[in-house]
Amino acid sequence: MVSDTLQIDVHYEPLFRTELFPVCSPNFYDTHREQLSSGELSRLNVLNVFLSPDDWPTWLDSNGYSDIYPSLGLQFESYEVALASAAQGMGIAMGQQPYVEDDLVKGNLVEVFPERRVANPKMWYLACRKGCEAHERIVCFSSWLKTQIDADAPLLNPKGVTQA
Repeated sequence: MVSDTLQIDVHYEPLFRTELFPVCSPNFYDTHREQLSSGELSRLNVLNVFLSPDDWPTWLDSNGYSDIYPSLGLQFESYEVALASAAQGMGIAMGQQPYVEDDLVKGNLVEVFPERRVANPKMWYLACRKGCEAHERIVCFSSWLKTQIDADAPLLNPKGVTQA
């Protein structure tokens, strides 16, 4: 679960944080190079994940944009669909490390402004009902999950993002 709002009846174990940064297909980048290099995003398709409505505004506010309204752009149900649409050249999507790493390495996506990454204020958590966190299955799953995260530490922390 990713959140910045915690519920009182839920136990949360912090897992990691990510960085936010815009991505698009190499072809889209080449076609719109002039607008992208000038930072003029207002005339481009912004691909938004409606379940993560704060991600684009977080990045835009941190980078001084006030004339772009991602909620007016194309809306997608998940990051997976938004990133696949960006890879097909439909516009610019918000990327998060480590979820876009494979697409960046394979050349399906390019990072639009590599020097303008922003820490996501939300954190990823393992969540369960309060009082259940000591149950054997949850302890086992938590241990396994943290081992998997530690194994991917270079992907999670490529440019110095602080983990939980």
